[in-house]
Amino acid sequence: MIPNHKQFIEAIQEKNKVCLRFYSKADSGVIDLVCAPTDYGPGAATQDGVNRYWFWDYSSNSGSPTLGLLPEQVLDVRILGEVFDPAVVGAPSPTWSIPRDWRPPFGSGTENPSRGPAQAENPIAAEDSRMVNNLK
Repeated sequence: MIPNHKQFIEAIQEKNKVCLRFYSKADSGVIDLVCAPTDYGPGAATQDGVNRYWFWDYSSNSGSPTLGLLPEQVLDVRILGEVFDPAVVGAPSPTWSIPRDWRPPFGSGTENPSRGPAQAENPIAAEDSRMVNNLK
């Protein structure tokens, strides 16, 4: 786990964007991004069962914006004061390893009854070709 793992989990639950610095294996270098933290757990696209830090990369132009990083790749995560919209990072409706309530407030007109708190107990199902490339 990264040194500020607890703050990462809190950022998921509080819907705070983060400034991520990580080592990209695909680029053979260090990259800085503003991302939404989405989960910590194994990914469905990986068969090794190793927990990864999952992010939504707003600046991605390579197809999928989902980014899964091994703990040793994460160099720094700083919590920002800006809130992200879970409707953007949660589509399509995944299952999560870290419990959270990302449902919109009742009466906001954006409720989706198919996304309830029971999902929070299931393993992550996020898949991403970028994540797989990052692990090579």
